[in-house]
Amino acid sequence: MSMRWMVMMGFVLATTPLVYAQEAPATRARSSGPARDHGFISAGIGVQQKAGSFSETWTTPLHAEDARFSARYAPGSGRLFRVGGGVTLWRGLGVRVAVNSASPGADVALSGSLPHPFRFDDARTIEGTRPGVTRAETGVHVHAAYVLPTPRRIHASVFAGPSWISIRQELVDRVTYEDSYPYDTATFTGAVSTSVSTRRGIVGVGAAVYVGVLGPVHAGVEVLHARATVAVDRAGDRRVETRAGGTQVTVGVLVPF
Repeated sequence: MSMRWMVMMGFVLATTPLVYAQEAPATRARSSGPARDHGFISAGIGVQQKAGSFSETWTTPLHAEDARFSARYAPGSGRLFRVGGGVTLWRGLGVRVAVNSASPGADVALSGSLPHPFRFDDARTIEGTRPGVTRAETGVHVHAAYVLPTPRRIHASVFAGPSWISIRQELVDRVTYEDSYPYDTATFTGAVSTSVSTRRGIVGVGAAVYVGVLGPVHAGVEVLHARATVAVDRAGDRRVETRAGGTQVTVGVLVPF
């Protein structure tokens, strides 16, 4: 799903309540549907905004000098899965909880500068790519919500509150290479990696619009924005910062109760 579609869906979410706000008073009086008076459960799939590239550099002693390495990660957008539910407590005000997971894979561009075993200040360079580095993100959102007064077959809401974003990222620990006498060149062969985890609490905001399609089942779209910068401290004073979460757009179903 492209950013153009995300913007279009956001426009629909923003304008739908305004359209129904212009209905006749008699229509609005009949508009309190079961989703506004009680609660709901929902589920959906969609996409999440790309995390953006991030990089890391480090050094390792080699031949009485320092070998220098760098890794540049470029996570994709990744498919998103979401489940949630909520309860309306008073005059459309209530609370909702949602959990989402995304697994945007990433390729890593690696490079290194390797000291020569026989000559000082005569580094050899290597470059390569490690494909398919794994990344998993989980978001837990506990938000205050307001269900808008709309016709009975429409469920529209806005919400905001705390969100917790957890990330598990595979990071390169060591770059491997081959060289042979007279050691004037070296060849990239791969990388050894490990997975690290961290979590960050932030504020998330969003909106949703669902339309009744079959019995109690509603179909619609949700937009949520919850984005944070998270840092991972690694061995050897290595520190990596990356963005987690982002703007999420999901389509799915909602069932009021």
